[in-house]
Amino acid sequence: MTQKGEINSELLKFIRSMKKGTTFTTQEFNAERGYNASELSHILSALVEQRIICKLSKGLYMKPTDEQKKRRCQLSPEELFHDFLWDEKKNPIGYLTGDCYLRSIGVFVESNEKKITIGVPVKRGNVTRNGVTCLFVHQKEPINTKTIEMLQILDVLKRINEMRNPVLASSVYEKLRGLVMLMPPVKVDRLVKLSLGYNRMTKALVGTIIEKTHGMPFAAPILISMNSSTRSFVNISPKCIPNASGWNIICADGYEVRND
Repeated sequence: MTQKGEINSELLKFIRSMKKGTTFTTQEFNAERGYNASELSHILSALVEQRIICKLSKGLYMKPTDEQKKRRCQLSPEELFHDFLWDEKKNPIGYLTGDCYLRSIGVFVESNEKKITIGVPVKRGNVTRNGVTCLFVHQKEPINTKTIEMLQILDVLKRINEMRNPVLASSVYEKLRGLVMLMPPVKVDRLVKLSLGYNRMTKALVGTIIEKTHGMPFAAPILISMNSSTRSFVNISPKCIPNASGWNIICADGYEVRND
């Protein structure tokens, strides 16, 4: 057998042993085998052409699922960066945040489709794959199936002043309030506890929502944690937050918006 045939055979065995939807690097395959890098690159390219594997970036490949094969390996941003969202056992290790999350809950936002934001437990630099750049947000709170929904809400509230349009910011605030309203008490308690790790403005906004949806007894731990003399300026219409004064929030009308 020629070296090319040997590399091809070993690669196919390696790929067959993987679960669909998982990624691998050329280094993982070649670390113990030591094949010629140029020959290996050519064979990998041929397997990409045959859609046996998908190329994510230089030296990084994925064994596609049947659905991804049908789409000719045209991967969504979430699929391109799935290894930052799930581990090999499908446990969450990161979560979609920012505009991607807003779109997932039905909020239309004009955004760059070539960018995606993911919350992760460690600080990372930006990563680009197939022309799509992933921006990472360092999340200090635990990331798991019980916390992700709350962290997504908290991240949006933390950055709501980045929405320079008060109409959009107000719409997002009301959408999040609707989601919290549907939460059972156990989830609301979890949201409250997680909010304590965020800045004052975020905590205040969560407090205004929970006071209205579940009552002050649920929101009280947030109020107790805050400095009562500090004000938070938010780019949201005062009509959306009738209890703003109780949380020392100054709404958009007539004020210059500042990040807290």
